[in-house]
Order: sequence, then structure tokens, then C-alpha cells
Amino acid sequence: MLCILDAVAETTEGLKQQAEWLKQSNAKILFIVNKMDAVTEADLHNKFNVLENPIFLSAKEKKHIEVLKERLVDQVLSGSLSTENTVVTNARHFHALKQVAQSLDDIKAGLDNKSPATYSHSIFVVVCII
Repeated sequence: MLCILDAVAETTEGLKQQAEWLKQSNAKILFIVNKMDAVTEADLHNKFNVLENPIFLSAKEKKHIEVLKERLVDQVLSGSLSTENTVVTNARHFHALKQVAQSLDDIKAGLDNKSPATYSHSIFVVVCII
């Protein structure tokens, strides 16, 4: 599960509550904190220290997008993702997930064959925004 948070809007108390609720779900969670460009680095680390290994990024300034991509690929390739509790909410999501599955198959085949074309694929993600 991806949990995307706003670095400006989130409160420390709200984060504690969300983190506790999400821990109880036993889901594998990747915390992504957007708008890192709008607060100081010290504020980021002080406010979001209740989260396990968050990724700080700025979509607006395109900062740390590669870190997010690397972490997503690591999660997929390590096999640490579970699909037991996956819920597809509509046909558009289903279609997007089918495309992701095909892309991942292509990427895996390319990695197995050491094909440079492997690195041109994009990975699409279904996101849970809290």
C-alpha cells in the first residue's frame, strides 16, 4: 500500500493516529511525503519521524522521484508484496493493473536477458491517499 502524505498539511498528532491505524492493518506500507520543497529538512524529519522509512519528494520540482521508483521496483523484485488483500475498485484500475503485470513480465524477461530495453518501461501504481 502506498500512503501519500502532504508535508505541509499533516499534523504530528494526525500522523501518529494514521501510523497506528495503518500498523494495525498489517499491510506492507510505503510512506511517501510530498511537498518536501515547502518545509525545512529539519521540520520534515521532526514531523514524520513516527513513520517507518518514509520517502520525501517534491512532485512539483521532480525531486527524489527516482528514489520512489527504485523503492517500488525493489518491493516488486524482492517478492515482499502480497496480493492476498488486494481490492480492485473499478474497471479502470483493473485495466491499469493488467498493464502493470505485463510491464513487470517484460522487465523481468529483459533483466533475465540483460536487455537494455528493460530500462525504458514505466511502472504504474495504484495509490491509497489518506
